[in-house]
Amino acid sequence: VNYKPVKKWFFKYARGYRTHKQYERASQMYLNILGVFNHDKEGGFEWAKMELYERTNFERAEDIVRRHRMTIGSGFNSLRGMMRRIGGCWMCWWLRIR
Repeated sequence: VNYKPVKKWFFKYARGYRTHKQYERASQMYLNILGVFNHDKEGGFEWAKMELYERTNFERAEDIVRRHRMTIGSGFNSLRGMMRRIGGCWMCWWLRIR
């Protein structure tokens, strides 16, 4: 039996896990999204936001954004946007330790 994976269901499960604070399962769903849907940008940034704001794991959030940077594109504006997002992670981290 062949089937076509539906992206909205992956996101629905990931968001449901986040709602119930099952972050490890949500992380696995986001990893599945990135694998099945060829490094989906929305999935990568949602996962990074979860790590950053809900789990306060700044290093992991930056790692996700850096590792899946090919999702953003290769143009100058895309690179600038990626660096802005990474900079936001580090700025948030810096403010919390002060």
